[in-house]
Amino acid sequence: MSPKRTEKDILGEAEISNLTYYGINTARSIQVCKISDLFEPVEFIVAFIQVKKACAIANMELELMPVEKGGAIVKACDEILAGAHISQFVTDIFHGGSGTAFNMNANEIIANRALEIGEYPRGSYGVISPFDDVNMSQGDSDVFNSAARIAVIAASQKLTAALNELKSAFLKKSLEFDFLLKPARTNFRDSVPITLGQEFLTYAETVKKCVEDIEHARKRLYYLNIGGTEAGTGFNSHAGFIDKVISKLAEITRISVEKSEDLVEITASAYDFMNYTSRLKNLAVSLIKISSELSLLASGPAAGFNEINIPPLMPGSSMVPAKFNPVALENMSMVAMQISGIDHIVTQAAINTPPDLNVNMPLITYNLLFGLKILTNAVVITTERCVAEITANEEILKANFENSPALIAALVPRIGYSAAAAAVGEAKKQGKTVLKYISEKQLMTAEEIETLKTARRISEPGFLLKK
Repeated sequence: MSPKRTEKDILGEAEISNLTYYGINTARSIQVCKISDLFEPVEFIVAFIQVKKACAIANMELELMPVEKGGAIVKACDEILAGAHISQFVTDIFHGGSGTAFNMNANEIIANRALEIGEYPRGSYGVISPFDDVNMSQGDSDVFNSAARIAVIAASQKLTAALNELKSAFLKKSLEFDFLLKPARTNFRDSVPITLGQEFLTYAETVKKCVEDIEHARKRLYYLNIGGTEAGTGFNSHAGFIDKVISKLAEITRISVEKSEDLVEITASAYDFMNYTSRLKNLAVSLIKISSELSLLASGPAAGFNEINIPPLMPGSSMVPAKFNPVALENMSMVAMQISGIDHIVTQAAINTPPDLNVNMPLITYNLLFGLKILTNAVVITTERCVAEITANEEILKANFENSPALIAALVPRIGYSAAAAAVGEAKKQGKTVLKYISEKQLMTAEEIETLKTARRISEPGFLLKK
């Protein structure tokens, strides 16, 4: 094999190394778009090649492409789907044109490998063309957009599974801590009784709502514009191509994708991606709040709340021995901050684009898939290494509850707000807990005091002292 081959395009000629499967169009994009050394992830490459394979099969079944040529293209796609030639995808994520450079990169890799399968030298585009054959019945935007949707759907399924495990872990802890009373801390001050289990149940419910919202947004991604070609009008594609390729894609990906009712809208607008990332942002800020609250409950041990124990995972200081930080929660918070930033990027990429086509799809796709990856990993680690191993400091919870001056709120229906406030001051002056003061002054019966100490009797609707 010659070390180089000469390829031509409308701009002229270029020498291309025969060590590469990509060709002249990709070589030009490397020169123009070498910006970040960031590339679309393997998950996206797989989805993209699945689309290319489905298109080749559809074109053969519609008798638009000879079986010999189409079969070689399908074999080349199968090799990539098996993990071969991934290093040949060298298009920087920062390339405009709604994925044109990446599409050409893929077309050239597939074409040159298909040529080899047919025992032709690389670059013999008169036999199998990256444009006329590999890209038959397609544009750039419909392939890239459809592949992005498939990749995000697959990644989203992994996130949903991880979040459901996190929800289950919180539910399990809510049952374990169901009867451990403590004072609520509204406004960071002692307040009415609540159980530790109720707080963990709140976390589970929050995660559940986030999952429901994400799933609702994900459903819109199942509608594809493949076959809509450049602007979603289906220009230069066979009348039966769209239905055929959608059917083949569903078989290949095992995802129930469908044809969009409005191919032009899908091509021009990135609303579905923007909508999806907004749900991820809602999840992210919720996870930050949960992480912050758990870290606060575990703070100490001597100078903090110390109501729960978070498992030590690694040394927390090079100066303070035996200091262990809530590192899994801190990691998840940082990831959640990154997700909030990704939401902003996707929003800007969705709105700052010409009419009829979103040119920022490579940026949207990379950020979404990166965000889904780090978020899924962070949730899995937090669930398995942190939440599942949390224990309660029952003695501290009991002491905090029984020593809380906020218990006086139970007397408000009986003696009134002002008298109850005065009782708190008097108990403090005498150096007594409110509970002891109530008992000594016989402001409540022994049975009522016992009820006050009983979880679920006091932490749910129905506790009301008679006057």
